[in-house]
Amino acid sequence: MASPEKVETLSQCKNRHKNELRALKKDWDQKVKNARRQEKKDLKKQRIVAQQKLKDAQAEHLKNLNNESSCEKKNETEEVPLENTMMIDQKPKRKTKAMKRREKKEAKEEEELRRIEEEKANQIDYKGIEIRKIQAKAGMGYIIRDIKSDGHCLYRAIATQLELLGHEQQYDFVGLRKVCREYIETNPEDFRAFIENGEEGFKQYLDNLVNMNEVFWGGEPELVALSRALQRRIIVYKAEEEPLEFCLEDVVDEKPLKISYHLYYLALGEHYNSVERIF
Repeated sequence: MASPEKVETLSQCKNRHKNELRALKKDWDQKVKNARRQEKKDLKKQRIVAQQKLKDAQAEHLKNLNNESSCEKKNETEEVPLENTMMIDQKPKRKTKAMKRREKKEAKEEEELRRIEEEKANQIDYKGIEIRKIQAKAGMGYIIRDIKSDGHCLYRAIATQLELLGHEQQYDFVGLRKVCREYIETNPEDFRAFIENGEEGFKQYLDNLVNMNEVFWGGEPELVALSRALQRRIIVYKAEEEPLEFCLEDVVDEKPLKISYHLYYLALGEHYNSVERIF
């Protein structure tokens, strides 16, 4: 005959959750420690996401466990055997110190669970709000396609759009960084206003654009250069501003490249995604 399945108490569940979080943190700390310098930032972001997912899953498990416990107590109260009804008139048993300690512990656990649920309910989904605003500005039928967050997201988003719209020449993010550098180097006067420290700073900036070891994030100057070099309009959607458009005056482009700029998509900073039509 199989032995009855051991039921995990609320206290045991919480202790297990603490151990899981401790193990997860130790595992990610080791990953970050062993990673190359350029990978550490992305891994730290992934660690935050993994920790939050585990905390959410644990909170849901605690909620379910607490509900099951409440149901069991209710059933025990309702299903009083007939032979025990004669004991109702008897005086209640005096609570022992152990019983009082157990009740106090359970009350504390229930209060902590209630606090966790309250905090979770009061959290504002800034990421979701931002995405919905951007999609509304892009128009019906458009979605935000996730782009890898490794410091090259602007270039990856543009490369994704070029592939999606069938540009005559395809590039990956490395190729687009080179295109950007070549255009800025050939047209320095259009970009010197964006760059500090004179000629030395300009040379350093050009080197940074194609440095794969110390990743240099892209922004508006690079979007200007890419739009002109590729002869394509680029539209950047933002949640709180009107869309920005980058192009030369004589460029007529019926299929502009569409990307989105986010402040809340990731925990640690700005990010670009691809904006794509699905219907």
